[in-house]
Amino acid sequence: MKILPFKIPKSSEETFMVQIDRQEYLYDMLHKHPEVQMTLVVEGTGSVFLGDYVGDFKPGDVFIVGSNVPHVFKNDREFYQDLGLIAHNICVFFDEKVFSGQPMKFPEAKAINDLIAKSKRGIKIVGEAKERIADIILDLQHTNGMDRIIEVLQLFNLLLKTDSYELLSLEMIDHDVNENDGKRLNQVLQFTLEEYNRHITIEEVAKIAHLTPSAFCRFFKQRTRKTYINFLMELRISQACKLLLNRNYTVTQVCFMTGFNNISNFNRKFKKLKDCSPSEYIKSHGI
Repeated sequence: MKILPFKIPKSSEETFMVQIDRQEYLYDMLHKHPEVQMTLVVEGTGSVFLGDYVGDFKPGDVFIVGSNVPHVFKNDREFYQDLGLIAHNICVFFDEKVFSGQPMKFPEAKAINDLIAKSKRGIKIVGEAKERIADIILDLQHTNGMDRIIEVLQLFNLLLKTDSYELLSLEMIDHDVNENDGKRLNQVLQFTLEEYNRHITIEEVAKIAHLTPSAFCRFFKQRTRKTYINFLMELRISQACKLLLNRNYTVTQVCFMTGFNNISNFNRKFKKLKDCSPSEYIKSHGI
């Protein structure tokens, strides 16, 4: 389960490499790479872990992942059950210094470089700009050479004209994670994704990482900037958000399906993270 580093098969003859992932489920190991990654989710749902951010992804979402930021897009459980589902992403990879060196160094690029620097926190495009940016990424798979560069410049022009994006991590991710630490983090991540809907103790997850409970708590906090308990709660709330939008489940059912042991605790934690109650969340999405 080696996860770091991850090598992008990028040609030396292209500045912006487009990769199309279309398969049963996406690469699901926590990893990082030197290239900046811009991802459009075409088909599929799941959880995204990016720096210290825990959230979900769905068709139409656009993310920008900074250079060497640990991340993974992991599909929901049903994508592993041979149900004929397809995970389809289009990713654009490029060097983070592409606009600061020759031949693309120009004064107007400073704003682009500032945006690329922000991608160290992870960026999610929202609002009206998302659909237009998604259309350009879809077009990029059919371009090459100067046509692709022109399309990418149009994409960044849109990004710079909008504030319709969210910075995902609380801080820039600038620390390194060695291979052994990465292996431990990935084991903890995979375990948590499989077991989040039941009671999990620190002692149990510490065994997964082959550490004592106190050593595990220090290890996890140092490398993710959050406690494991907070990480678990964020994952549960993220999963709850998806289930709440499914008309087949009540708020009470979602509460217990995501590992909470009582409805009052679920409501309290949900409001803390989402600034609204589960019922208000459902209404805000027109359901």
